[in-house]
Amino acid sequence: MSIITINNRPCCRGRDIAAEVAAKTGSELVISEQITALAAGEYHVSPEKIKNSYESPPTLFGMSLEERHRYLACYEAALMRFFLRDNIVYCGFVGRVLLEGISHVLKTYIISNLEDRARIRASRINISDKAAEKQLIKEDNSHKKLIKALYNFEDDDPKHYDMALNIGQITVEDAIEIISMTSKGRRFQPMTYSIAAAHNIELVYRVRAALIHIDPDISVRYECSGLIIHSRALQSETQKRTAAIKAQIETIADAGEAEIVITEDFFKQISSTLR
Repeated sequence: MSIITINNRPCCRGRDIAAEVAAKTGSELVISEQITALAAGEYHVSPEKIKNSYESPPTLFGMSLEERHRYLACYEAALMRFFLRDNIVYCGFVGRVLLEGISHVLKTYIISNLEDRARIRASRINISDKAAEKQLIKEDNSHKKLIKALYNFEDDDPKHYDMALNIGQITVEDAIEIISMTSKGRRFQPMTYSIAAAHNIELVYRVRAALIHIDPDISVRYECSGLIIHSRALQSETQKRTAAIKAQIETIADAGEAEIVITEDFFKQISSTLR
C-alpha cells in the first residue's frame, strides 16, 4: 500500500478525511501531535518549542528562523522515519515539502471556500462568521509566509500535488472514496527504487538533525552513493568544524563515509576582521 499525505488549511475537514481514509484503507493515521511528541522525546527538546516552530506566526520579536530550523530539523527527522513505514496516512505540517523523489506517496490537497470554513470555525468556538473569516484569512497568510520563509515553497499551489479536492464541489464522502481508490493504483505502490529513495531522504534528515547544533544553516544531501555535507565557517575554524562534523557522523547508524565541504563564511569573516 502507498503513503498518503493530506494537506489542508484550517477548517477544510482535512483531518476528518484523513481519519476516514486511514480506516477505509487499513492504514495508520499520523498527525502532527504524534510527530512532535516523538521528536521531543528522541532529541530531548521541548514539545512546545517544536509546536511553536511550525504554528506560531513569524513576527519581528517572535521565534527566529534560525531557532525554527533547529526545532524543525528534529520534527522532520522524526516524520521521515514514519514515511519508511507502509500504509500511512499523514495529515499535518510540512509533509508535502519533504517528499520529492518518493513516488509511492499520494500527495493530496484539500480546499474549501472561505464561507464554509468560517461557518465551521464559528460553530466550534462560538464566534460570528465574520470574525471567523478574519481569523482564517490571518492564519492562511501567516502560514503561507512561514512556509515560504522556511522552505521557499508554496504549499497551497495545487501543481505540487497529485490531486486537489474542493470540498463543496464534492462531498467529504466523495473525497474519502476518491483518495482511497486512487491510493490503490499501481503508480502509488512501493517499488525498489522508490523505497531506496525514501531511505536516502530519511538518512539526510536524520543526519541534518544530528548536525544542526554545529551549524543551523548546514546542508545535507544524498548523491549517488553517499552523503555530501556543506557548512560555512571562518577560515581559521575550518579544521575544527570538519572534525566536529566527522565525530558526529560516526555516531549515526548507516551514515557511512560522507564528503564534507567547508566554505569560508565571507560575511562572518568580514565581521570578525572589523572587530
